[in-house]
Amino acid sequence: MSKAKGTTLVALVKFLRSQRERALAALPPSLHAYLDERIQASSWYPEADLLSLIRVMVAMIPGRRDAVLAQLGVALARCSKCATTRSRRPKCAGFSPAISARVCGSGPQPTCAS
Repeated sequence: MSKAKGTTLVALVKFLRSQRERALAALPPSLHAYLDERIQASSWYPEADLLSLIRVMVAMIPGRRDAVLAQLGVALARCSKCATTRSRRPKCAGFSPAISARVCGSGPQPTCAS
């Protein structure tokens, strides 16, 4: 079974937690724990769970699916780089407001993985 590093899940789970009721309705019960438990950046999680979280998140963001996925990929790559290099949160310039506000966050935060 393929695995995904915890750093990959952090931003997704943060978004889903911010939309908790909608996320609970859309997620299968087996994934509800992600909304309550801390995601360990250094741990490995089932890739199937990551893909399900992505599908739910994409369904919750308005816009064309392919455009949302493309912008989401860039935003998550930046957050992943930020988390692994411990650098400051990158600016989300160039992303649609829907992606930057939902994935990158709107308030000051020390890192993408915090």
